Amino acid sequence: MHMGTDGDTLHLVLEPKRDCARLAREAVLETFPDVTARDTLELVVSELVTNAYLHGDGAIEMAISRLDNTVQVVVSNRVNDPHVTLTPESAHLGSNAETENGRGLALVERLSQSWDYSVTGSRLSVSAIVTGLYQ
Repeated sequence: MHMGTDGDTLHLVLEPKRDCARLAREAVLETFPDVTARDTLELVVSELVTNAYLHGDGAIEMAISRLDNTVQVVVSNRVNDPHVTLTPESAHLGSNAETENGRGLALVERLSQSWDYSVTGSRLSVSAIVTGLYQ
């Protein structure tokens, strides 16, 4: 793991290993210790990094920027399909869910003010804007 901080910005490069989501959460909370909605930020970071680990390839890059009460989380890595389409499967959040697919993005969609993704070449970047993290 390589980490760099610049005031209200965190840059992190994670090796694609089982504990990468935990390491990302720990780095975020260390960099932004005064966040009051810790669970929300941890969950968004965890879901985006886990998706990159499970569905992407190679090192996972994460950048988090804070501006006042808003945080932008961007997670990127290489994908095998440059035509990938990401959609949260909100129906899978219910108690009758038969599959785990799509739950991560559905949670990100519910916890974020907005989220989006882009593919440039073979690089997928997913971003989420989370507000209300500080009192």
